[in-house]
Amino acid sequence: MIKGLLFDFNGVLLLDTKWHEEAWNELSVLLRNRSITKEESEEHIHGTTPNDTLEFLLGRKETNEEVKDLLDRKEKLYQEVTLSHGSEFRLNNNAIELFEFLEQNNIKKTIATSSPLVNVEFYYKYLNLERWFPFVDIVFGDGSFPGKPAPDIFLRAAKKINIHPQECLVIEDANSGVQSAKSAGVGKIYFLLNSENTNVASNIKVDRVIDSLGNINLEDFK
Repeated sequence: MIKGLLFDFNGVLLLDTKWHEEAWNELSVLLRNRSITKEESEEHIHGTTPNDTLEFLLGRKETNEEVKDLLDRKEKLYQEVTLSHGSEFRLNNNAIELFEFLEQNNIKKTIATSSPLVNVEFYYKYLNLERWFPFVDIVFGDGSFPGKPAPDIFLRAAKKINIHPQECLVIEDANSGVQSAKSAGVGKIYFLLNSENTNVASNIKVDRVIDSLGNINLEDFK
């Protein structure tokens, strides 16, 4: 039986893939004098930690000073792009309805995101996440564990809500996240389609592919 739901954030609860890509692309041009390809985005941006993406763009391990300066620049670009989209900067369709459904049925939930603290605080400020997810219950990319596809992020998220990974459902939108969830031994993995990942969906094995958060119902927790 499934007792908890672990949400990836970017691409699942917030459809911001293109905004991240735009910010990373500007940084790529600065560092490599060329844009990021679609293939590079899928492998080195979607679902990975910012540090891993930066290491890929630099082509080497970065110094602590480089990490801070370049990631600060990237996240500032990302937040500027995000805010420029006005009303598009909101939780995904049916997200709040799903949160309410989970609470009504006593199903625990949390967020497992590769985003760094600066962006998590940004989301909490503008998206009213505290209403649904106490900050202490979420897992984010703080540099203390390896990023996806390593299993750590979902193992930590399951522990946060005191549920065994086998009793958790994960909703992901990227291959690295799916592999992370599989390595963590979660009970079910759903892949949420968006405008950027339909090609990925045809090449992965998950329990279910959905095109809306509104597709989730009680049958999914049996």
